[in-house]
Amino acid sequence: MPLIWVLLIALLLGDYMLTENSNNSEQSSIVAENEAISGSMQVYKNAIVRYVEINPSASGTIPDSSLSLPTWYFRIQGVSNYVAFGKVYVYYQGRAELASVIAVNTESLTVGINREGILINPRSGNTGIVLPAAIPENSVVIMQ
Repeated sequence: MPLIWVLLIALLLGDYMLTENSNNSEQSSIVAENEAISGSMQVYKNAIVRYVEINPSASGTIPDSSLSLPTWYFRIQGVSNYVAFGKVYVYYQGRAELASVIAVNTESLTVGINREGILINPRSGNTGIVLPAAIPENSVVIMQ
């Protein structure tokens, strides 16, 4: 009978360790994905800013084919842009925690989440910046 208890405890301990390993791997994966999306958004924003500097009357969504993106760049699905009145907005739908990652990486107040048409910075809160209606609610936004 005691051998059964030892075996049961060993099985439970093994299951616990596998679950913890899986949770740590999943968390590491999420952190890496957020860093990749953050970097992608920043490269994309820089290309759009350059485009708007050359084409100051540009507005709406700028197609990737019009941008001078690096040859190695691959835009992550879900990353989009919008230009209004000379201001550049790059946004990504979903992943609210992504705004914090970008804010830490850029130390910018023009990063946040679209909440009811207002840019909410993860550090300072309501920025008072009104976003274009074309940017979906709850999107993570980087603006220039």
